[in-house]
Amino acid sequence: MEKLSLAEKRPLFSLLTTIISFVTYYWYVSELYAEKILDLQGQIEFWSAVILILIPVFVVSKIILMILLTIINTIITGDKTKFDKLDEFGKLIDIKAARNFYHVFIVGFLIFLSSLVFSFNVFISFNIILFSILVSAIIADLSEFYYMRSGV
Repeated sequence: MEKLSLAEKRPLFSLLTTIISFVTYYWYVSELYAEKILDLQGQIEFWSAVILILIPVFVVSKIILMILLTIINTIITGDKTKFDKLDEFGKLIDIKAARNFYHVFIVGFLIFLSSLVFSFNVFISFNIILFSILVSAIIADLSEFYYMRSGV
């Protein structure tokens, strides 16, 4: 098996970061939710806040862990790593990965809206949107890795 370049390691590390961040955050949120007794309005407010906070949690964790990836890669390989602007190939890969992210997210969002229309439990409905965000992020990272490996 050939050695992975930094461009190929980045989506794999991002995938790992996404899963670890989500599992940790979801575990914390589940503990908070179990402690509270909320009416319907309180549940909607709680889960809405959870989703709003999830976005900065993902962003901050990815920034921190990408810095760690750069440091670890520099220590292991001894190469001075530069993240220059993406070339056309990198932009094309990002566009295709983003497209896959949005397609999966839209399907999850439509399932979320359908669950609200059919009067599912608020807990179930908001978990549908949370996990559709997770699956979308995983698909984006895997797509980026696949396109990087296959050469689009």
